Amino acid sequence: MNIKLKPCPFCGGSVELHKHKPGRFTPEGWSVGHWCDGYVMSSFCSGATVEEAAARWNQRIDTRWISAKEKKPTGEEGDWVLGVATGQAANLALVDAEALVSYDEEADEWYLTDVPDTTVHVSWWMPLPEPPELPELPEEETK
Repeated sequence: MNIKLKPCPFCGGSVELHKHKPGRFTPEGWSVGHWCDGYVMSSFCSGATVEEAAARWNQRIDTRWISAKEKKPTGEEGDWVLGVATGQAANLALVDAEALVSYDEEADEWYLTDVPDTTVHVSWWMPLPEPPELPELPEEETK
């Protein structure tokens, strides 16, 4: 079995595959786990097959914040992003709050996505992750 696993995203340590039996909270299958510094579980991904467990472990989301001074979201990317926002919406004051915001390229303005016509200052932002892929439901379950 030649399965490549990415290192721990937190400490860079190597990880291991484990075959496990069904238990109270886990079905029979495979898992990938790693104990950072010997005592903190950084992640635990499991799957019915070794390939499924490895694919879940190796999946990474780019979660780096982007400076709004250096780059603005473009096109559809600007419709919804997570931003660090400061401003006021009705009786709600935001100070470096994480909020869903949108960026209007033409107006060069940031808006709170759930409060119409409310502009805010955004210092940092990041794209939202793709939604998870859900399995297809059998036809009888969709009725």
